[in-house]
Amino acid sequence: MVISKTNTEVSKILQLNDNKVILVSGNSFSVYDYISDSLVAQTTTIPANESNSSCIKIQFPESVIIPETSETSLNSVKSEDKSTPNLNNDTEQTPKKKQKIGGSKGKDPKSSAKTDLSLFRIRDLSVSGVDAENNCQYVALITENKQLYIYETENWTIVNHTENSKRCNSVRFDPTSKFVLVADKFGDAYRYPILKKPAELKPELLLGHVSILTSMEFATIYYLRIKKTTETNEVVEDSIAHKEYKERTIILTGDRDEKVRSSMYPNSYNIHSYCLGHTQFVTAINVPKLENSTKTLVITGAGDGTAKLWDISSKLSEHNNSENYIDSSALLQSINLSQIGSNFIDSSISEIGILSIKSSKELVSIIVEGVPAIFLFKLQVDQSGNNSKLILLETFSTDSVKDSTQNDKVSNIPADIEFDSQNRLLVSYSVNSKVSPNSLLEVFEFDSESSKLVSCKSNIKFSNYIPPQVETPVDPKSIFEWGRKSFDRNN
Repeated sequence: MVISKTNTEVSKILQLNDNKVILVSGNSFSVYDYISDSLVAQTTTIPANESNSSCIKIQFPESVIIPETSETSLNSVKSEDKSTPNLNNDTEQTPKKKQKIGGSKGKDPKSSAKTDLSLFRIRDLSVSGVDAENNCQYVALITENKQLYIYETENWTIVNHTENSKRCNSVRFDPTSKFVLVADKFGDAYRYPILKKPAELKPELLLGHVSILTSMEFATIYYLRIKKTTETNEVVEDSIAHKEYKERTIILTGDRDEKVRSSMYPNSYNIHSYCLGHTQFVTAINVPKLENSTKTLVITGAGDGTAKLWDISSKLSEHNNSENYIDSSALLQSINLSQIGSNFIDSSISEIGILSIKSSKELVSIIVEGVPAIFLFKLQVDQSGNNSKLILLETFSTDSVKDSTQNDKVSNIPADIEFDSQNRLLVSYSVNSKVSPNSLLEVFEFDSESSKLVSCKSNIKFSNYIPPQVETPVDPKSIFEWGRKSFDRNN
């Protein structure tokens, strides 16, 4: 009897360069060139009978050596404890949990136990800029069982690997590409230097919230440079035509207590401002890249079903910039997606939450959990005032790309979105026990004449992408499960 299997969904899409993307599916990821329609690399977690033998094999997870005796097993655990810092005296990190990664509890240690791959589900990942010093690019990822992996992208070898003291929700490289940051479920953000093995990765605590950190991004703010007159030493601002600005890097962190905090980086004990206005947990932070602008705009999404546009540009000048001064963030716009997308929201959905926000140039795309639609906006920037705003271009029904002959179980509900450098929008669709899409991935381009999304299905395909397969699709946890105040951080 042949048991039919189902492809697993692509839960994360990350743009690597002009043509290549990283596609995350459960405890595996692949590197795909969607212009040449070719598989470049994939992790060893994909079974040999489902993989492509011609592509690069990425070692993930790192090999775990199973000890041959109970005595060596204990020594191995003790040795691993020494190499992995136990921050905040966290009792989660115990020898029993370490041993569970290597094999199931209660099995004979002499048996050839294997790594439990289900523990290595990928939670988030990030790609660095090109490190000018080493002329290389890195990818970092975090897993549900606290692991942090760093890869170089030329040959996809492991640069380094460590275990965080807590489970993490977000990982990001800093703008220098010399450090990687993780945000955990206990409200802390740590920084690791990019060091190659055998160097040990030691975390540095940067900042802390009192609730779960849900998202993290970097931004740049600009302070007006000041010059002094030579005679009176009087502080005067440059004329408008000759204004000069000083750049400062800030880190934005969103939490379960409805707020977004912007802090100076790396001295993150200095708070720049707060974005206060959401009524539910923050789920997404996006910082649009503005050309020839000293504005710093931020778009946030939350479990309240709204997307908000903020201006966090500094109101300070160089001469009155105090580390103890908290600047203000202006709320420019609040958009209720549940109202805009009411025609696409099933009556059975009682809670509406923003799943992802992505931007490219002047385009902004937003998806909502469980809703078969893409909300496309144009960002209109007011360089001199507070009138920047998001203009709705289209509410695109992803179910409109379905074949009319398909049954009701087929539904194209976006799981993730990502813009590429050419303003094309890559979309992955959800697969679970209730619905399945007619394709796992699709690419759209923006038609400037009609201001609408147009499918690139005819010329961009993913025909050589090989996703992992399962007998029964795993239903993903709703963002409202961990967003509720009753959520146990230890889960």
